[in-house]
Amino acid sequence: MKKIISILLSAALAFTVLAGCSKKPDNDKTKAETVPIVFGLDGADGVFSPYFSSAAYDTEIVGMTQLGMLTSRGASYAYGDDEACIVKDLDITYLDQNDAEISNADNAAYTRYDFLIKKGLKFSDGVDLTIKDVLFNLYVYLDPVYTGSATIYSTDIVGLEAYRTQSESEGAGSALDETAAQNAYARLDRISKWMNNQALLEEWGSYDNMPPAQKAQYDVAADQNVEDTKKDIAYFLPYFEQEIELDYRSAEASFVEDLETYAYDEGEFWQSYMFMYGYVKRKTDPLTGSYVRDEQDRYTFDFESADGYVEIKNYIEEYADENWQKFEGENEAAKRAEAKKEAAIGYVYSDLVGEKKADGSIEYNYANFKNTIAYSGSTNTLLAEIQASERAKLLKNTAGENAIRSVRGITYDKTSTFRNEKTKKTYELDGEYDVLHIKINKVDPKAIWNFAFTVAPLHYYSYPNAGSETEWNVNNNFGVKYADPDFMGDQCLKASEKLGVPVGAGPYKASKQGGLGENEKYPKRNEFRNANRVYYERNTYFDLVDGVANGGPIENAKIKYYQYKIVNSNLLLDSLVNNEIDVGNPTATNANITELNKYQHLQGKTYRTNGYGYVGINAAEIPDVWMRRAIIKAMDTQIISTGYYNGGLCELIYRPMSLESWAYPKNQTQAFSGTTLDGFEVDYVYDDSGAEIAQMLQAHGYSVTSDNRVLADPNGEKIPEITFTVAGDSQNHPAWQMFVRAKEVFAKIGIEVKVKIDAFALQKLASGQLAVWAAAWSSTIDPDMYQVYHKDSTAGSTLNWGYNAIKKDPSKYSYEMNVINELSDLIDEARTSLDDTPMTGTRAQLYHQALDLVMELAVEMPTYQRNDLTVFNSNKIDSRTINQSPTAFDGIFSRIWEVDYRV
Repeated sequence: MKKIISILLSAALAFTVLAGCSKKPDNDKTKAETVPIVFGLDGADGVFSPYFSSAAYDTEIVGMTQLGMLTSRGASYAYGDDEACIVKDLDITYLDQNDAEISNADNAAYTRYDFLIKKGLKFSDGVDLTIKDVLFNLYVYLDPVYTGSATIYSTDIVGLEAYRTQSESEGAGSALDETAAQNAYARLDRISKWMNNQALLEEWGSYDNMPPAQKAQYDVAADQNVEDTKKDIAYFLPYFEQEIELDYRSAEASFVEDLETYAYDEGEFWQSYMFMYGYVKRKTDPLTGSYVRDEQDRYTFDFESADGYVEIKNYIEEYADENWQKFEGENEAAKRAEAKKEAAIGYVYSDLVGEKKADGSIEYNYANFKNTIAYSGSTNTLLAEIQASERAKLLKNTAGENAIRSVRGITYDKTSTFRNEKTKKTYELDGEYDVLHIKINKVDPKAIWNFAFTVAPLHYYSYPNAGSETEWNVNNNFGVKYADPDFMGDQCLKASEKLGVPVGAGPYKASKQGGLGENEKYPKRNEFRNANRVYYERNTYFDLVDGVANGGPIENAKIKYYQYKIVNSNLLLDSLVNNEIDVGNPTATNANITELNKYQHLQGKTYRTNGYGYVGINAAEIPDVWMRRAIIKAMDTQIISTGYYNGGLCELIYRPMSLESWAYPKNQTQAFSGTTLDGFEVDYVYDDSGAEIAQMLQAHGYSVTSDNRVLADPNGEKIPEITFTVAGDSQNHPAWQMFVRAKEVFAKIGIEVKVKIDAFALQKLASGQLAVWAAAWSSTIDPDMYQVYHKDSTAGSTLNWGYNAIKKDPSKYSYEMNVINELSDLIDEARTSLDDTPMTGTRAQLYHQALDLVMELAVEMPTYQRNDLTVFNSNKIDSRTINQSPTAFDGIFSRIWEVDYRV
């Protein structure tokens, strides 16, 4: 499993730096008890849910409050009384077809995992953590309408397919998903047609008044199930509002860079925003049709022409004149900028959706809204919701009175004896303990990591009294309302406060500035995260994890208050130097290391990150695989290793896999090349001249001149401008110069590229809105590729690659679909073996083939792997209490509860 990282990361050799002297602080520990430790973090989307967070920074924020079934030590899973986890002991048993134990995993018909659950655990609000909570979390993740990023459902648990499909028939899952997808697309189409009906009615008053041509456009069938249609529209609207606001913030963030290419007026962010939405266009020469540029070689615009754009300019200026005093800001200019922002966003909303009235209602612009809801970035979010809804309907119709209420392979009981997986000796326990049994078909090396899920409280995340004796597993499935989109949605799991305030049994609990009051269990959402701060205080029940109150190997966190401060990545270094934050992860460059060594109060360590930087290409936005390959051939990754990370601070990689993993093909030391599934030769060797790129495109149907200028695609259409987006808030980024050079390469062959930064790129990635981007993955310990690349994965990461578009139109994407099918088969096959010997083992060989197919698909170009650099204030933090030997899997603050003040 992988997660998106907020900025493009890299990695290199592990080494230690900044071993400067420290001065003893003046304050003693009694005073320090009320002083928080502040970590710098460069973002937060605000989805602070253990079930639905996807961005790495959100997941990190949630993780402070959570406790998992298992934990890890290096690259191995761990459990026991001296580990911060829920499982006291574990046994793994291989079984034959008759459930008799056997020793050889290769002959196993089944594998059974027995998890001995600790007693006496409590959540941070003082409520007991029991087997009910364990089962609740497991059944949330296994529910057929769960849409989060966890893919526990990919484990072949005995009876899981029947539970998720309500059918014992083989292949029922694929049939269910296919039907649900077809119904979802039909429902999305019905929404658009219903809106078209409304537009026609607005224009003509009634169906009878319409001319024949308009009557032919009217779809009577779309007027059925109108309640579903209106519900879908209501679900879509807040996401679209967020989308257009994020786009404006992106326009602001990238405006300085845009001024180098586009002749906007200084400070007029709305001009870039309106250009983004197509309301403002570049001037063209009426004779040549080419774009007009100014004396600085920047594109100019029709801001003052009388063809409609002047109307927008006048509207925004007049709105600012009339309303600027209502806004907050340091001065009139700042207030006017905020007024123009509101005017521009309002203009786009009114045009693409409709006009908001004072009472909150909307006078819809149906003619435009039908296209907005069909093609905007938020449409993917709506589609995922509709697909879950359609799957729920099909399951409800299938199950009836014979509903399958549980997964056969998941059982639980109590025991006073237990056997450990390694010793295979049974021993007596000090009383009765709960045991969770999970039985899977054959073997699966990823299963144990899937079963390491965190356990959040049923009483907080489910509906009221869901765990009561009269309700639990009487009217629900272990606390979960089965296949219920409302339960998974904002009526329960995605309720605002639950998304905004995480609760668990981890070392810290969500708090607020100044700490929670005596009778307060949880902060409000806007208290937990407030003014770019996220607040925690120690969980006073964490001490019970080792079974020994007020003692034992695990104690409550030594530091009472902890905070995250959202800091622009460019300012992390200054924030550390100026004591505005106590811990941060500035980029591990020679310049930063040299600068940090000047300050005696700062210490730090570097270690290879377990992730890698990459360039992503969305097949929904760049549908032709040869254009995607052209983009890859224009990328010079050497710029990163010899420029941004010079001095051996990163390693270039050539397959989408962490170098820390045994699955990485160590023999691949140069750009991908080979024969594709459809028989063509391809290579991704960087082409500085662009000539090879042009000739490759010409060989595959593009119109190209004798001097290698690409005129049109295979359909005869002009190549549109391609936007390359750097995920972050600065040009000071490993991928920036690589993108700029790629832009220059494409300019040589007549293809226009725009390079921009976007601080909100990761939020857009979650719904598949970007065409080409640079970001990074953070890899988990097991290299399983299911979540990110399998055709059946419902994780949002597959939207990055355009899987939704590919699966929607397999005839248009027949080649891509063939590759994805082959890739998915390899991923499935790799799960049937436990042989993870590097390079030569069964899993490694299968992954090597799968990684080649990812490269062939040309949706992801891995670039480099770097070192993480973690820096801390040694005047405030006792360096003896951090992890002295950090690795890619265990950072220096991996046991945060042991970290103490320096006194």
